[in-house]
Amino acid sequence: MINGYIELKFYFTDEDNISHLDSDDNISDPVTSTGLQEIVHPVWQANQFDIGNTNRNSLDDTTKNNVLSTKLLPKEPHKFPTEISHNRSFQPKWITNDFAWLAYSASEDSVYCKPCWFFFHEGVGKRGHQNPGKLVSVGFRDWKKAKESFKKHMEKEYHKECVLQATSFLKISAGIQLDIATQLDSQRTKEIAENRAAIEPIIRTILFLCRTRITSKRRS
Repeated sequence: MINGYIELKFYFTDEDNISHLDSDDNISDPVTSTGLQEIVHPVWQANQFDIGNTNRNSLDDTTKNNVLSTKLLPKEPHKFPTEISHNRSFQPKWITNDFAWLAYSASEDSVYCKPCWFFFHEGVGKRGHQNPGKLVSVGFRDWKKAKESFKKHMEKEYHKECVLQATSFLKISAGIQLDIATQLDSQRTKEIAENRAAIEPIIRTILFLCRTRITSKRRS
């Protein structure tokens, strides 16, 4: 165990030195800075898993935990394809430095939002009018507009909702948070105990008055 979390070895190789990656603008994700971001481990490079050709419904909770709690990059050495029209390619620093919720698909040369990929529901967000598209149901690969698009995606209500679900899932997996059923059961147990504590003095008072009245009658 590492800091209460499972050491990830199932789909990933040892962490490599990524100090050669260029730094970029400091971008703070208002959704993940105090939630999912705290649970994401350092970069682990994907060996077998490729989000672009995987059926999310076929993944068990262990694999889901591995995918959500790591920063997914292809196993080195990997040459990222360059767009002919714009002479641009995917930048690993987008995942390592800026947007930990991204996952790169080598088979598609595209990226997905991991929380949305796992937890989105069609018609989510405010009044159910936001329908996920690129980054969710299909990969995103417009590298010229990448960072702008990633920032806009972070503001979507469905992204925020999915990040909350992903954070909760990881906390439950790590034993930091109880699952919903256990939470409800614990809350019910707590309420019963509180109700008993509240009513006990009343019952004691009633019993005392009854005893006093009986004693009075006997004496009269």
